[in-house]
Formats: sequence, C-alpha cells, structure tokens
Amino acid sequence: MSVPHIPVEQQEGEQQALDAEEGLKAHRLFRWGLVYGRFVYRSRWIILVIWLVILAASVPFASKISSILSGGGYSFSNSESVQVSNSLIDLLREDEVV
Repeated sequence: MSVPHIPVEQQEGEQQALDAEEGLKAHRLFRWGLVYGRFVYRSRWIILVIWLVILAASVPFASKISSILSGGGYSFSNSESVQVSNSLIDLLREDEVV
C-alpha cells in the first residue's frame, strides 16, 4: 500500500490552519463564546419561556402606547428643536406671503 504524496506547500498550509485554529481556541473570548453558546443551547426552553412571559406582561401596556405616541412620533412643546422648527415655519410662511 503506497502513501499518497502531499506537496510541501499544502502540508505547510494545513499546519498554518491548524495553528490558527489552536490560537482561536486558546483565546479567552473564544472560550467565553463557547461557554455562552453551550449555556444558551442547554437552557433554550427556559429562555423561550422567559421571553414569552415578558411578552405577555407587556401586552396590557401596548394599548396605552397610542395615547403617548402620535402619528408623527412624540415631541415636547418646549424643546429647542420644536422652537426652532416653529420659527422656521413662521419664517418660511412670511416669505411665501411676500
């Protein structure tokens, strides 16, 4: 049985890829990512139930949003941006009249 011949360049490329992978595994953030991923996977049903409870708890407040928000969003009548907007509207209206 003969062993297939692998070019030296390919062997070096494979070795560099393995070294890079080992470097990632040794990196602290990579390890935290693995730990977090395992945690999320193992507790996926608990996380889903928590999200559903939060969603159910927010339903009563959803009916009150229409009284807080208007079609144009929300604005405060005394804010500087509203005052500037009003003064620009007044200024532009004066120019149209002339």
